[in-house]
Amino acid sequence: MNSVKLVYGTNPSYDISCDIIIDGILGTGITGEIREPYASAMKFINNSEAFKLAVDVPSGVNPDSGETSNIFVKVDVTVTFHKMKVGMPKREDLCGKIFVEKIGIPPEAEDGVL
Repeated sequence: MNSVKLVYGTNPSYDISCDIIIDGILGTGITGEIREPYASAMKFINNSEAFKLAVDVPSGVNPDSGETSNIFVKVDVTVTFHKMKVGMPKREDLCGKIFVEKIGIPPEAEDGVL
């Protein structure tokens, strides 16, 4: 297995081969269109044959409605936290298999979750 390779710069070479990609680029509060450099990174993820895992929600997917931004990431597995977000079951085609992990949030903080 290859080690982690970090790519920097405004025009990096994406000659990267990997077994797994972890998407944590954007979170639950995004609004508007996805711009660079995030758009290119998300396109790279979607074009990769690697196994893809999202942290909390795939980038570009609204966890409350299931709607998508102009660019979004499609993953094999999503690990979300506390409880299932309302819009995620509507987008299993993008979220893949969804796992919910408890992180100690009290019930009174459950606004917007199932």
